[in-house]
Formats: sequence, structure tokens, C-alpha cells
Amino acid sequence: MNSTPAGDDAFRLLRDAFIRVKSFDMSQFSQVVPSEDNLRQKATEEVSFERLIVDENGLTSGMKLFAVHPLLDVLASWKHTLSLFQGAIQPFTRDIEAVERLDREVVDLRMRRSAVKDSIERNAESDGNYIAAKERNIEAQAHFNELKDREGRRRANLAAYTLWYKIALFLILSAEILINYETFLFFLGIPAIAFGTTLVMGALMAFAAHQHGKFLRQTSALVGEHKSRSERQSEWRAFGFATFSLVLVVATAGASRYEYAIHIASSQAVVTLLGPDSHIEVNPMKDVSLSLMGNVAAWAVGVFLSYFCHDKNPDYADAAHEARIRERAYRKQRLPFDERIRTEEAQIEKEIVERERAASVRAASVDEQRSMLKQAAIAETAIYDACFISLRRGVEQYRSSILQACVGKPQTTIMQGERSLTPFDYQALKLTFDRETLERLGQ
Repeated sequence: MNSTPAGDDAFRLLRDAFIRVKSFDMSQFSQVVPSEDNLRQKATEEVSFERLIVDENGLTSGMKLFAVHPLLDVLASWKHTLSLFQGAIQPFTRDIEAVERLDREVVDLRMRRSAVKDSIERNAESDGNYIAAKERNIEAQAHFNELKDREGRRRANLAAYTLWYKIALFLILSAEILINYETFLFFLGIPAIAFGTTLVMGALMAFAAHQHGKFLRQTSALVGEHKSRSERQSEWRAFGFATFSLVLVVATAGASRYEYAIHIASSQAVVTLLGPDSHIEVNPMKDVSLSLMGNVAAWAVGVFLSYFCHDKNPDYADAAHEARIRERAYRKQRLPFDERIRTEEAQIEKEIVERERAASVRAASVDEQRSMLKQAAIAETAIYDACFISLRRGVEQYRSSILQACVGKPQTTIMQGERSLTPFDYQALKLTFDRETLERLGQ
């Protein structure tokens, strides 16, 4: 609110005008309409002339005189009260309109933000790669959720699909190389060939451990009666090949270690520091046993890891893994569009904040005036509602009285322009009133 003396005077005038607006007595509309008996008497007198002229609104001259004009007089009094308020608020109109303009701009910006998002979404829906990734993701998620319901909504075990599981298998492979490298280097003599041989053995051992642990975990799912014969045979072949790989590695490591131990024993020097009669005892079976224990231990650790890293239902795990892959692919395709949306929304949000800040600064000086203006608009709506209620009631009562009077005077004619109406036509005529109609009637 203005703090100058002129501003204080203007606000005082506005407040007085607002009080008159709020205190306007709406009950006047119901009070000025004549009673039903008076309306019936006036309608009977009008019918006694045996000719009624109805205007485009369905009103006779008697209706307008007794049921409409009294209401128009009250409405004119309200308009005068409202005009005083509208005149008093003029000094504050500029600031009020500025605030309302900023509010409208904020609304427009919010609509623009929504429109920009919709536009980017339409662009996304027209991109072939995005659509394909979205559809594949929907299909994968639907299949996964179907299996998840069958599995009691439990969480799928996807450890076997992780990098850590692959690292664990690689460590088993590395352990095999460390266990057998020295033996094969002795026989082959070339480090690269020895390393390659132990690398193959390590790969076979890791494969055997992986396959055995998986088979033990998923036996009922892999070779159960619900599987076809060809599927069961395929799984048994994989298990057999894994077992063959294990036997091959263990047998090769054991035999080579035995030969290595025998060679070491036979190649020792006879004379030692202990004298010519002393000797060093070499036990080949002990070396072989320790070597085999190391190989079997590496296999057992791998089987343990594989068993606990696999889900008991391979189909469920595969569906969960596929759903995760499809979701990542979809998000990758979606990312550019989301970034565009975030950028556009951030820019628009910045404009919204600036306008809201400006509106709040301008509104601080006219908050009370804006509140008065809104309350005056609400009061005006209530005034017109009360006027229409009294108008319809009075007009309908008058028309009903006319129709009753016409029963005793069947020769009465009812004319609307060039059209002649029967009492039944006039009864069916729809009487509608709005502010524009009241303005015309008040002229």
C-alpha cells in the first residue's frame, strides 16, 4: 500500500467503497418481487385483454413490469455501488495489472514447459532406435515379472553374471597355473609353452568347476521331467564334458608330477656333506598327493562359488539378467531425450522463478487491494445469482398464472412476433436469462 498521504486517502476511499460492496443487501431481490397472489392478479388482468404479446425472451409486458423491472432497479443500485468501488481502485490498477500480468506469464511458462516436454516425448517416439529399445525392454520386463510371480516374488540370484564371479574363475585358473607350471617347465623346457599348457589346464579346471557347481545347483531345473529328452541329453553332455575336463587335468597333473618327482630322486648327487654313506629320501607319492590335493582344492573352491552364485531356476535368472540388459539399453537410448527435457525445464524454471520473484515484490504493495478486487468479483457473482433466482421464480409464477387465466378465456391469443402460440406452446417455451439479457431489459 502507498505510504504517502495521497496514497492513504486513496486507500481510505477504496476501503469505504469496498465496505459498501460487501454490505450490499442481496435479500432485496426476493423482497421487491410481488407476492404470488399479486402476480396472479396482474396476470389475470393482462389476460383479460385477450391478447398477449411475448418478446424473444418469452416475456409479456406485464411480466417485465411486475416481475422484472423491480429486480432491475435493485441491480442498478448494485451497479452504482460497484462503480464507486471500481473508481476507488483505479489508483492501484497499474500495480494490480502488473502482478496479474506476471502471474499469467508464470502460467504460460508452466504450460510452455509442459508443451516442450510433450514435444521432446513425441520426438523420442519417432526415433526408431528408441522405439525398438523401449519395446524390447517392455517385453523383457513383462517376461521377468511373469516368472517373478511364479517364483513368489523372490529376488533372482545374478551373482554368476557379475564381473566378480568371472574374476573368481580367473583366480582358479591362475591357481592352476601356479600349481603346475614348474612341472611342465621342467619337461617342456620353454616357458611360453609351459605357460600355455598350464593356461589350458587352468581354463579346463575353471570350466569344470563352473559347470559342476551350476549342475548341482540347478539339477531339478536342468534335467527334470519337465524338460524334453534332447534338453536333458544336452545338459548331461555338458556335465560329462566338464567331468572329463576335471579328470584330464587331475590325471595329467598327477602323472607329470610323479614323473618329475622320480626324475628329481634319480638325479641327486651320491656324495654329500654328510658323507658317502648318507642319502636324501624322496617320496614321489607324497609330491603327487600334494599336487593333486592342490588341483582338487582349486576345483572344489570353484564348485562352491559356482553353486552359490547360480540361481536354482536358470530361466528366472536368465530373464532377470535379460531384463536388466534391456533396461540399460533403453535408458541409454532414453538418456539424450531426458537430458534435453532437463535442460529445457531448467531454463524455463529459471524464467518462472524470476517472474515469481518480480510478482511477489509488486504484489507486496497491493495485496490487500487485490484481495478486495477478488472479493468484489465474488460478491458480483453472488448478486447476479440471487437476481436470477428471484427473476426465474417471479417469471415462472407469472407465466403459470397466465396459463391458468387462459383456461377461462380460451379466445385469448398469444403472439410472439408473427407466430401464434397456444397455451401449451407457451408453457413449453424455454425461458433463459443471462447478464446480457438483463442488460437489454434494463435499457
